Amino acid sequence: MTYQDQIPSRAAPAGTGSQVRYPGAPETLRNLYVLYCRDEARELVQMLPPEGRRQMLRVLARSGEPSISRLLDLARTLLPLPPYDVWVEAYLSNRKSYLERLGIPAIPEREDPVTVAIRPVAGRWWAHLNLRQRDRRWFGFISFHPEASLSEDRGPQVGLALRTAEIFRGEDAGEIKQRFLAFGEAAMQGFLRSVTP
Repeated sequence: MTYQDQIPSRAAPAGTGSQVRYPGAPETLRNLYVLYCRDEARELVQMLPPEGRRQMLRVLARSGEPSISRLLDLARTLLPLPPYDVWVEAYLSNRKSYLERLGIPAIPEREDPVTVAIRPVAGRWWAHLNLRQRDRRWFGFISFHPEASLSEDRGPQVGLALRTAEIFRGEDAGEIKQRFLAFGEAAMQGFLRSVTP
């Protein structure tokens, strides 16, 4: 069974609450996924004995000039890394461990908001719940990102986001996340209409 076999179609989301899974994850986390994959490839290269690294460099030399970047790209092809859609689901269920592994603080040291949940809206938008903490309380807003269009030359193209005011407030970030995930499609489309020019 492949990773894709485990993901239901978008028309039929599986599970409830934070367990809902959708294929075609938003492109807004793609850069973090690329960092994750490169970090995994770097660890593989570091674990190889010197002869293993030399063998990989010989393979690269046959097809052009070997470089660290190409070495990491080759190492990445040898790893059973999850596809982007599956990684997004895992990242959102345990964001702290992924960020710590990449050396990024899970709780920002500044007041910048952090995306804690993502869900599709109206078949062509992704809604992000963004939270920040001030004075021991959580404040949150929803940002809407259009689905990326793909360009052969430039890869995924992500449009500008629309956002609500800080409509969420509470003592518990987890409770705010559950409220966001519990909204019906009509409510989410209402939020989207409220910020659409």
